[in-house]
Amino acid sequence: MGETAFWAAFYGQAVCDGSDPTGAGIMPNPIADPEAWAAIDPVAGAAKLRGMSVYLATGDGTVCQPSDVQYLAYGIPAAEAAVKRTVDEMDAALRAAHVRHTMDAYGCGLHWWPWWQRDLHVWWPRMMAAMHHR
Repeated sequence: MGETAFWAAFYGQAVCDGSDPTGAGIMPNPIADPEAWAAIDPVAGAAKLRGMSVYLATGDGTVCQPSDVQYLAYGIPAAEAAVKRTVDEMDAALRAAHVRHTMDAYGCGLHWWPWWQRDLHVWWPRMMAAMHHR
């Protein structure tokens, strides 16, 4: 079920940004082409990330402070709640595969720029350190 929701999010984005939703897109359709999906499914391939620097971050779709209600008009709580389910599924797959990673489930937070900026400020130094470590 998670894979279909994940693919549907990319399909929905294609509709919203004016791309051809019937085109090949960046990801195969898990229902129409399950073999192609299985080849790129990050949850199924979690063990392949062993030795990589993996950072997952998500809010839970709730506002953190009263001023955050301005973001609710965009349908953002549902988006972040779906992202959280996907991130939780990936976290579980990484743990099951004994892949070291960082999981930053920081509670309140929506799927919008203020939280993305927060995530980027946390992630960027980790990414730079991982690149220099190689």
